[in-house]
Amino acid sequence: MSAGMATHMSAFLSSFLLSLLLTPLAILIARRSGLVDAPDASSSLKIHNMPVPNSGGLAVALSVLPTVLVFMHFNSSPIQQVFAISGGCLLSLTLGVVDDVKGLRPLTRLFTQIALAVGLVIAGIHANLFPSGLLNAALTVLIVVGAINSINLLDGMDGLASGVMAISCTAFALLSYVRGDSLVVALALAMVAALIGFLPYNFHPASVFLGNGGSSLLGFLLAVLITLVLSRTPTPAGLAGCLLIAGLPLIDTAYAIVRRIKAGRGLMSGDRDHFYDKLLRRGFSQRQAAFISYTAATVFAASGLAVSLLEVIP
Repeated sequence: MSAGMATHMSAFLSSFLLSLLLTPLAILIARRSGLVDAPDASSSLKIHNMPVPNSGGLAVALSVLPTVLVFMHFNSSPIQQVFAISGGCLLSLTLGVVDDVKGLRPLTRLFTQIALAVGLVIAGIHANLFPSGLLNAALTVLIVVGAINSINLLDGMDGLASGVMAISCTAFALLSYVRGDSLVVALALAMVAALIGFLPYNFHPASVFLGNGGSSLLGFLLAVLITLVLSRTPTPAGLAGCLLIAGLPLIDTAYAIVRRIKAGRGLMSGDRDHFYDKLLRRGFSQRQAAFISYTAATVFAASGLAVSLLEVIP
């Protein structure tokens, strides 16, 4: 086994073990602190019947961040990039938790997401598709805002967002391994490992939710992966591959935007007309709907991987 492979396997195992150990602790902390998502019979947006801890994002963050920070340290990553990624993770998680507890105005959430993107751009983590730095910065903002909101919308059923994200991150890890991009491999593998360790607690019937903190964190990290790939492979095929790898949540979000505009409702208003809601209405159980979604996500990820690798493998 090469040194690089050993490093990546260490990143995977450490994040996996941390997730297995920290998720029960996060559940306990949430129960004692009252950070739970209570059922609401008057709201059609909530489909669970018992209070469920909302602290999954904390477990995922504490499983991914230490591994990635150690990797970036030993690989002499620029300090501004270390701060941008770690600070962005903590800010997205914190604001999401505040949103869970108190509720945030849509504009506050949007401005925070734009600030996260600006932080990445300042640190040198941005797309390089255009000759204009301003256009690249704008694309990076669009990626961050789109990814965070897409994962937030996807997180409407037990195990859905965590499972789909694990599949997408696996594709990013494979793509970046072929390209020799060790940072993206380490980050993607750490995310896959943390989500695999978290999923047994999050799968139906869930004993813990990601919460807005967790979905915002995963969306931010997805944006980081996409942006890093597009900074190193600034081609139309690279962009198409990234969009396909994250295709399931992105398409669901696009349909949600069109649906809400046609209905004259706010873009940030919730509904129960997502693809997974339609599966449930057709009589599928949450477990069955999750596995159908995982299959679709795998098809999207494999397609994106194939498109991206056309530029790598002659």
